[in-house]
Amino acid sequence: MSSTKEYSISLGLTDEEISDLKNGQPVSFIFTDKNFPKINVAIEHKEDDLPLSDYMKLSVDNTQEQV
Repeated sequence: MSSTKEYSISLGLTDEEISDLKNGQPVSFIFTDKNFPKINVAIEHKEDDLPLSDYMKLSVDNTQEQV
């Protein structure tokens, strides 16, 4: 039986960050923890009615760091 990892992210944005988004500036967050992989999240304003692929992109880096 394989186990499935599930991650949940909740973000809080300040009024300034929301204003930046409305003015076309993306907002980025980087989550790091020694027990989890590094996670980069970028939020940007998009126009209505674009294809789903324009709203969400997921990439996974499977390279292994040599220690």
